[in-house]
Amino acid sequence: MNSDALTPPLLSPEPGDPAPAAPMPPFDWRYWARRLLVCNPFFLCSVALLLLGVDKLSGDRGFLGGDETRQLLFVFFALQIYELVVVGTALVLARRRVWYDSALLTVLDQGLVLVPFMMMSQAVLTGWRLTFILAATGGAMAVGRALAIRKWHPRFNLPPRALALGGALLLLNLGLPVAFRFVMKEDYERWAGPNAWLWIVALPVLAAGANLLPRPVRYGGIGPERHWLPLFLFGLWLAGTAVHVWSVGYVAKLPLPLASLAPLAVVVAWTMVNRISDCLPEPSWRWRGAMLLLVFGAPLFALERPEIFFPLALLNLAGFVALWRKVPGELARVARGLALASGPLFVAGIPEKWFALLGPELARVDPLGAGIVLFIAGAAFHSVRWQVGAFGAAVVAFAMGGIYPHGVAHAAVQTGIVVLFIHSLRWVANDRTDHRALRWSLAATWIGDAAVWTHGAGWEPEIFTTLGAALVAAAALGMWLRWKLPMPHALWAGCAGAALAGPGNWFVANSRPGLIALAGSLALFAVGTALAWTRHRWEQHPHPSGTG
Repeated sequence: MNSDALTPPLLSPEPGDPAPAAPMPPFDWRYWARRLLVCNPFFLCSVALLLLGVDKLSGDRGFLGGDETRQLLFVFFALQIYELVVVGTALVLARRRVWYDSALLTVLDQGLVLVPFMMMSQAVLTGWRLTFILAATGGAMAVGRALAIRKWHPRFNLPPRALALGGALLLLNLGLPVAFRFVMKEDYERWAGPNAWLWIVALPVLAAGANLLPRPVRYGGIGPERHWLPLFLFGLWLAGTAVHVWSVGYVAKLPLPLASLAPLAVVVAWTMVNRISDCLPEPSWRWRGAMLLLVFGAPLFALERPEIFFPLALLNLAGFVALWRKVPGELARVARGLALASGPLFVAGIPEKWFALLGPELARVDPLGAGIVLFIAGAAFHSVRWQVGAFGAAVVAFAMGGIYPHGVAHAAVQTGIVVLFIHSLRWVANDRTDHRALRWSLAATWIGDAAVWTHGAGWEPEIFTTLGAALVAAAALGMWLRWKLPMPHALWAGCAGAALAGPGNWFVANSRPGLIALAGSLALFAVGTALAWTRHRWEQHPHPSGTG
């Protein structure tokens, strides 16, 4: 039998049939091995093992007979010799134009530069002489390595201004153990004050120094020329300094609360907003918005410490408002939203004793509750729907009723109407008949409640109602000046009626012919002003014949 007869014929694909899937390429382990070797992970693993060995030897009581001084000297000079080897290798590789590895080794050296100075915190416990020897030796070797990199590795992106900032951080690390020894003497608790100042003031000020670094003049290039290297190296130095400050506090048996990290976190986040172009040539508004979200969340570390949280929230609020007014496009919308959200955080951070200074009524204000109420009101003002505005006004009115003890119901009604009237300024773009009817109803209720409350109740209700009317009028005038939107008549009628409710009650109680004449004069002047203001609406056009 012919075997070809048993073989099915090959069918050619019809038009429109899906193309057959391409076969999966085989796994090429050589390619991935080369990719791994290009990154040269052995240098990183070497540094990790070095730090592990230093940590183990520092706590090994059997090493060198348990002599702490000899152990300290061994570990200190082992680190110094290792760094010399790292820098020397980097310079040799740079001469051979092995750019990636030379840059990697230089960065590793800059990451290790402050590690030996942490050993000095232990040296101060043994004596001044050893402290000064280690400080002089470590400082001289750190400066020497930096100058060697600057001279013999000129393509490495380490500008003089970065070296100057690094020198300032180096001086702090050199002086920190000496100051620790001088302050504490025999009592570790004496270091609590300087430790707090270091975290709250010194480290944030040093972190702000990153904004003094020169801006990149070009992007890309070989490994040592990367545009982000100065900012990255400064971050390594700052992180090493923070760890050193923490280690000194650890020796003094002081805890590190999260609130102490908040000022540093805020400054670092704002610095990244300002210097994100050091990392990306043209960062989009989404990248900048993400940095702004970090800024917004940074003060939350100190939420339980109002004396720290309050100034940070105020700083963020001012910064977001400035960005809102300065930057264009979508980023302005992000800044506006964060500014409105920072207002409630700012109120929530006000110390309770500050409210007590404003009056006995405000002594009962809970800052956190006030922040929540303000957040709800701000969210309501984001909507143009009157139902949402009414909900926000009701929440604010309820809160005011709980604060103001005299005339609780009247204070709540006045506050709610004021908030809703201000919210009604957003209805103008889509004004309808039911909106106008609602405004006139609000105005009538506002005037009637103000007249009842100010009748024989003293001067406080008069001030309350007048301030509410002034607030609504200021908001309406601001909207008119900015967007030239028409202002509802009901709003001005409500403002005038609420402001004149107190004087009106006094006028009725003390009416005299002369006062009646003065009031009539003012009323006629107001009517004349209204006629002049609306003349273009009611005046008849001249007759075509010229007779009328």
